[in-house]
Amino acid sequence: MNKDERDHRFIVAVSGSGNLKLDPERAEFTVRSGEVFNAAVRVRRDAWEIPGINTIRFSIEARDRPDLKASTEARFFAPTRQALCKIRRPIGHEC
Repeated sequence: MNKDERDHRFIVAVSGSGNLKLDPERAEFTVRSGEVFNAAVRVRRDAWEIPGINTIRFSIEARDRPDLKASTEARFFAPTRQALCKIRRPIGHEC
């Protein structure tokens, strides 16, 4: 929600364990003054990194006003290597 009196362009970032990538790769959204804006982003990472429960942090910041920012944590369950091997076995990885 943009409570400011002018429009802002916000950038979404993700951090956490492993090589995390956002999809879309450049997650930027323009939010008009007073607008409640919903956006969907997808987080991708190598299936062979850190199985089990993982915590990631989403952050958002206005490009023109770095003081307009927020962050939150999320958790997801990554399958174990054994479970992945039942689905598919990537080249170069032992099961």
